[in-house]
Amino acid sequence: MHNLMNHLNDYEYLRRKRPNGIWERRYIRNVIFQMLRKLRPYNTVPQELDLMVRYIVHISLIETNWLTVASILMDAMPTCPYTKVVIALIIRNIPSPNAYTVSTLLNDRFHLSQRRAVAASIPVRVEKNICIVLNCLAEKLVGTNSTVIFTDNVCSYLCHIFINSRYHNDLELQMRALLALEKISVIRENKTMIVQRLELLNSNHLSGLEKYLTNIAGEEIRREVGYCARWALDNIFPKPGRQLSYDTVDLSAVNCMFKNESGNIYIKYSPDLMEIRNDTICPQTLHGTSEVDGGLWFYEVKLITDGSITVGWGSTGADTEISVGDEERSLGYEGNKMTFWYHGKAYGISLTRWRADDVLGCLLDSSEKTISFFLHGAESSITCFDFFSPSNTPKKYFPAITMTAFQQCEVNFGQVRFRSAPVGSRFDALNTVGHLTPQQRMVICVLIEVV
Repeated sequence: MHNLMNHLNDYEYLRRKRPNGIWERRYIRNVIFQMLRKLRPYNTVPQELDLMVRYIVHISLIETNWLTVASILMDAMPTCPYTKVVIALIIRNIPSPNAYTVSTLLNDRFHLSQRRAVAASIPVRVEKNICIVLNCLAEKLVGTNSTVIFTDNVCSYLCHIFINSRYHNDLELQMRALLALEKISVIRENKTMIVQRLELLNSNHLSGLEKYLTNIAGEEIRREVGYCARWALDNIFPKPGRQLSYDTVDLSAVNCMFKNESGNIYIKYSPDLMEIRNDTICPQTLHGTSEVDGGLWFYEVKLITDGSITVGWGSTGADTEISVGDEERSLGYEGNKMTFWYHGKAYGISLTRWRADDVLGCLLDSSEKTISFFLHGAESSITCFDFFSPSNTPKKYFPAITMTAFQQCEVNFGQVRFRSAPVGSRFDALNTVGHLTPQQRMVICVLIEVV
């Protein structure tokens, strides 16, 4: 196995070792688990993540290997915060399967059905992984191609998992099933099937999960579950007589937000525009609507999840197709690995690793040419002459953030009191200079249905 890890990009070596192109499960599993270890904050994996991804993509061109890869993602991945990241990373990169391959995976190998959903013998860990894989496949095969996934048996499986028919009482598993149902509902026929099935099983379950927004004590996952349930009720599965949550808030004091330039409907905003969740399978970079010429400016981000989120600043010309810090026009701090990113390079930073519910402060000082971060009462400042250097066109600065798949955070641009503001600094808040258009305030998703 060590020889394979040292020859992942040597396709001639791979061809000689496996003339028929088919690799045993143990070899593929080892590479995938090395990817999982590579993503953790402290690791000793020498191979680059990109190299391991390219190997998985290369072998997945053969159907047998594709099925092995997908099966490992579903039944072998451990309970770990990085499991869903690896699953999303692999599914979005490997070739799209044909209908026969998907049917083989879901029906012949894993027997997805109502019977499986209510069985007591299947580990919840495996069901969580299956729901994530279904979610990712539904997004990858968006449109009419997703019908190859959503058979009547798969519908029964997901709906029973979602309404807790097995009485597993695992809120995260219910949320994973809901997120998969959302993606599959892009097809009108699928959505009709889901709504009818849920009406028969438990028409009030989604409304019950929404209540966790006001009762988050006991489990950190409750806030995520309540948030996703509310968004689904507002945008995907509305209930007659229920007032849309977007109609219950006053946005007159909100003058700045992170804008969704990609138009992806699964970048989910709270009614007050300040909480954001990325339920796409790709990292999403968002830029703030408030732009400033210079000065001393501050904002803060509260972590709802503790995965990979990069928080920082962008300047004129920054690209939303690139992660914050992967170019010269943006920089930021990724608190999971305690790393500052600028121009594609990573630098260590003297802050502790963040956790869910932490608040990170972010200060831009153009006169001193520094960016400062504040966490747990500690401060770390970085001088960035290149980022602040003059350009041919007038340069403006704005908040910027990159969220990987299934991450969630709350942003404060000054519309409420700051929790992590630096003591003694006379900074300004971006909410005082911003302005939102009526279109930007209208964040209700218009679901695109394919007939």
